[in-house]
Amino acid sequence: MKRRFAPLVLAVVFALALCACAAVKTEVSTDAETKAAPAVATSGDSLTESGEAKTEANTETETETQIETETETQTETETETETEAPGVDPALVDVGKRELILNDHCDCGVMYLGFDSELGSFADNRAGYEKLFRDSGAWEAFDFVHDFPADRYVEVGKGYELYLIIPPDYNSKIVVNEWLVNEDNGFVGEKGKEVFSSESGAPILIRCNENEIVSNALITVTASSGDEMSFNLQMSMMDGNLITVYDLKYLYDFTRYDLLYPNRED
Repeated sequence: MKRRFAPLVLAVVFALALCACAAVKTEVSTDAETKAAPAVATSGDSLTESGEAKTEANTETETETQIETETETQTETETETETEAPGVDPALVDVGKRELILNDHCDCGVMYLGFDSELGSFADNRAGYEKLFRDSGAWEAFDFVHDFPADRYVEVGKGYELYLIIPPDYNSKIVVNEWLVNEDNGFVGEKGKEVFSSESGAPILIRCNENEIVSNALITVTASSGDEMSFNLQMSMMDGNLITVYDLKYLYDFTRYDLLYPNRED
């Protein structure tokens, strides 16, 4: 009886051993997969974090670039704004001509345009004044006369002589008064009523002087530095040139005498 069941018992034990081995392999495999799963998840998290880091880096770079661009644009705009003359129409500014005045240590620039008793006022005869600008050389010398504004034209009493007044800098103040020369003041001359005033530094066109002997206008120019010069507009009876010296102050003479007096021998 024992011999008959012995093989059976051995078969059962062998089967149980096989089952136990299979169970162990399954558990080991499950544990291995379980341990591997976090590694995969970690790798994915790493990729996600790397992508986020790149996105943040790109965003910061783009933001910095944008800020730098905006800053440069703002700086350029501020520089251009600071360069512009405050309160002055750019069409009335001729930087090169102003530099001539200052470089020659003068206090104001003047250009004599000629004598004309029939020209009349500027607003009523723009074509006539354009011809005057061309004939005197002012059209070639100064761009601002090409479209000269009527509010920069000044008349002082009866006058037939035409002058351009160019202040030395953009913030110069210019005042025009009548200049009274009569028996009451011993023909010495004195300042009369104010005719025109401006603080823009823009040039003016003035018509004054009923004759070539006595001036009826007094011009006072105050530069931004505070230097002041007062002068009459008058041509010399000696040589026909502009009188340029007044109390050790000097005018820069832009007059084209070769055009005004083509037959004159200097």
